[in-house]
Amino acid sequence: MYRMRSLKALIGLLAALSSIVLLGCQKNDEATTTKRKLEITVTAPTVLKSPRLIHLEGKAGDVELTCQGEKLLAELAPGVYAVVIRATYYDSETGADVETSYTGDLEVTNDQKPLQLSFTLQYTPSGGKDQLLITEIFYSGVDAKYIHDKYIRIANTSKDKTLYLDGVLLLQSHFNTNSKKECTPPVPFAEQFVADVVYQFPGTGRDHPLKPGEQITICQSAVDHREGGLPSVDLSHADYQWVDAKNAFLFNKKPMPHNPAVPDMKPIYVHQDRPDLQGQGMWIIHNGGVQAFALARCKAESLEEYVNDKAHFFNYTWKSVSPKLTKDMPCHYPPITIPNGWIEDAVVLGVKEKWEWTVLSPLLDAGFCGVTEKWADAARFDKSVQRRKNADGSWIDTNNSTEDFMVAKPSLLH
Repeated sequence: MYRMRSLKALIGLLAALSSIVLLGCQKNDEATTTKRKLEITVTAPTVLKSPRLIHLEGKAGDVELTCQGEKLLAELAPGVYAVVIRATYYDSETGADVETSYTGDLEVTNDQKPLQLSFTLQYTPSGGKDQLLITEIFYSGVDAKYIHDKYIRIANTSKDKTLYLDGVLLLQSHFNTNSKKECTPPVPFAEQFVADVVYQFPGTGRDHPLKPGEQITICQSAVDHREGGLPSVDLSHADYQWVDAKNAFLFNKKPMPHNPAVPDMKPIYVHQDRPDLQGQGMWIIHNGGVQAFALARCKAESLEEYVNDKAHFFNYTWKSVSPKLTKDMPCHYPPITIPNGWIEDAVVLGVKEKWEWTVLSPLLDAGFCGVTEKWADAARFDKSVQRRKNADGSWIDTNNSTEDFMVAKPSLLH
């Protein structure tokens, strides 16, 4: 009887001790899972001069962050979280919405103090968008004396959406990167792409589809430039040409080559600032690589009315910086200004040895690329600048041509 009572007492004691241990463990678990307050303050990219935040969102792992002005708030348990932040700013200088983002890992430790952080967002306007990109520019040609074999390649970066070339504009900058000018009034790069060449793809809306990942070639003259023994490119199968039948003018007493079987691009405004280069259709890409090129979509109700409005042209006088000129020089043909908000992609060409300035807003292209670093380099021929690709085959686009492009043998040169 005594033994039975002792056994019951022992069992009761063990049960009590087990309860105490379990309670202790429970309290310890609760302590380790105490959530810590998180406060993230976001800052706009420094390249934006006049930003206004219009949208902000973020996640830490699977936890949605709460937006409060320019701050994101949450309460997180200790651990490591993958943080993704996306913000849209309105840039008053360009009149465009700018997409920015931040990605990174965040470690939350077991601390009672609020975790306060500040992140500067990155300007990533093109990341993940369905858009057209310039993927290659062959501007040098194969020979200094032959000017007709230039071409540009354009791609649809979408993985699953067909885009249409109809109405898309091809632009060349009015100013050159190797010749800085002091202009009066100042050049409105922050708001406008200043162009002396504007061509438009034909079509009424859905006549010229470009499938996901597909590339097309546009060129000066869509003919086989290997004829006559020249080691150049066969562009007879190009998709479009910018020398049209009406403007295949005489150059050095010879007509510029034209292929009637290849669609012509429409010249909207083609006036290079030289008195001896007059008239629509007079466009020859500089074989030194000193201009910028862009693709744009018209957002005006009528492109024709826009081009006919003198308010959209940049009238100015100028002095060169190198060599220094003290006399104001006139601009023979004022360039047209295209809103930066129309631009879908832009690429700046330059030669490091002769680089003097960029000829557009750094929001459109923060760098430049070229096939050589030396001016008048004979080695520049038979080379093109080509857009790099990611490991998955997608084209890289950080809006910095210095990082996005490489020098290679022209893809169409066989």
